[in-house]
Amino acid sequence: MHVGTTPSLMQTADMNQLRPTPDPNARLQAVLENLFPVGVGLSYSARCPAAASLLPDEQIHTQGMIDNRRIEFTHGRYCARQAMRKLGVPPAPIHKLHDRSPAWPAGITGSIAHTGEHAAAAVARTREFVSLGLDLEHAGPLEAETAELIVRPNEAADGAHAKLLFSIKESIYKCIHPVVQTYVDFQEMEVDLSGPPGTFRAIPHTHNFDAATIAGLQGRYRVGERLVASACWIRAGR
Repeated sequence: MHVGTTPSLMQTADMNQLRPTPDPNARLQAVLENLFPVGVGLSYSARCPAAASLLPDEQIHTQGMIDNRRIEFTHGRYCARQAMRKLGVPPAPIHKLHDRSPAWPAGITGSIAHTGEHAAAAVARTREFVSLGLDLEHAGPLEAETAELIVRPNEAADGAHAKLLFSIKESIYKCIHPVVQTYVDFQEMEVDLSGPPGTFRAIPHTHNFDAATIAGLQGRYRVGERLVASACWIRAGR
């Protein structure tokens, strides 16, 4: 599989929304919303609001956390509830499973992403989507030592493109883990960028689950001056 060159901001019109503007948060919110299809609620926040707080049942998960990790956890849950509100879902605890992934309320699936002070969450109803995956990374090249762990031989890429592959594979893992219930290494997943610009397809290279299990996975990405964002989903009924 040939992996194409990462599109620049000038090559894809809506990527220009990631350029600095008088209201960059609103622009980033719009870009991230456009990554997902209709039926997905999304919320983005550049910094954890002072008013953000955890529900009482969630506070147990922060015991022993250092301050930065506790703020990150709170920020992610804040975004998740904002996203749920867009679907008309009332606030509810989002617990943490043993693998640190979110335990969504009944009838809801979703994904939470953090990078630095940025956080975002995407949620949907399980009657429409089996699972979602969302990832945010700071723009910039991936270190060569890390890239060797991420990039498969046929995905040969420079540092900037390796960062995109890293983000995409993170979003894929978040999306498929609730479905396949097994760990998938970066080298066990191939990213196919040969489709329409800004889209990707996941090709598993593992015997731990049947490839047909995630055949319906679809994904999109955007590369901006500040952030790299990747999103994927599996629709219900496929």
